[in-house]
Amino acid sequence: MTGTIKKFLLSASMVAGMSAIAIAPASAISITSATVTGTAPTDFEVWDVGGTPGIDCPIAATSCLKSSGTNVSNLINVLDGTLASPGGNIELFKSSEQLNLANFLAYDKVTSLKTDFSDGTSVTFSSLTAKDLFGAGLDTSYGASTVATQWFNDAFDANLQANNINENLLFTGLSLLTQGQFSNRADLYNAFLGAGGFQRAVDPNLAFVNKDGNNVKYGLAGHSDLLFYAPPKLKTAAAQFGLTLRASELVKLSFDGKNEIAYSFTGAKSNVASKDGSFNFTYDGDPKLVPPTTEKVPEPSAVLGLVAVGGLFVATRKLKKS
Repeated sequence: MTGTIKKFLLSASMVAGMSAIAIAPASAISITSATVTGTAPTDFEVWDVGGTPGIDCPIAATSCLKSSGTNVSNLINVLDGTLASPGGNIELFKSSEQLNLANFLAYDKVTSLKTDFSDGTSVTFSSLTAKDLFGAGLDTSYGASTVATQWFNDAFDANLQANNINENLLFTGLSLLTQGQFSNRADLYNAFLGAGGFQRAVDPNLAFVNKDGNNVKYGLAGHSDLLFYAPPKLKTAAAQFGLTLRASELVKLSFDGKNEIAYSFTGAKSNVASKDGSFNFTYDGDPKLVPPTTEKVPEPSAVLGLVAVGGLFVATRKLKKS
């Protein structure tokens, strides 16, 4: 993670949340078991390395991923990878992409991955529910004190910073491109919400899990540029601004009696890909935990966003894993 984005993400509250995970001296600790649990323990999909180029992934890919469905016989090997060289991934809450917003708001089940380590500890990764995103009252409005608002704004800001793009220039261009359809972040958020973006952001793909001392390291499989899925017109506009869109899915992490929601905007190119080119990037989850915001996030006064608009098109085909 670059110094700029790290400074942006690591607030004092986040550092406090991380203290229980990353303070002990390093020592190699192996996974002894990996079990899919939760209230929806069959709603997952395992992706193994070993597919055929041109059939299971693009010919140019270094390694191909193929679906193993719910076969977990190779799961420990799948999780025994690195940031740049994952051994595959496991997707939790696979059915999320099939739910419309109303069904997602009513859905309260989770799919979890429990990994046990040789030092006697364990960590559990889980998909998120609508209440995790929008609070107990299911407030889907932009600007509410919710994880959804925080993640949306963090992704927007982090990508602008990472691409070193002038916000006003970008927004002026986007306004012309969309004939003023998107005049602020609330417009973009609501479009993303309506297009099914949020339910497609809570089905994390765990690419690897390991542990050194008390430091739990993990990666989230994704795509290096979500604008890959945007129509040609938006791709062209993004290229003119030098913009790429990187954002991991969200995951709930339970460790040492603490529950945190985590996501990331940085990582490394992987050596794997699925049929549509997904999973060519691994997002670094070591150990950037982001607790839900407790204060209302003010709506910016003059912001449009090609970043989030890209997400609207991602929502229609985002990271299709089959």
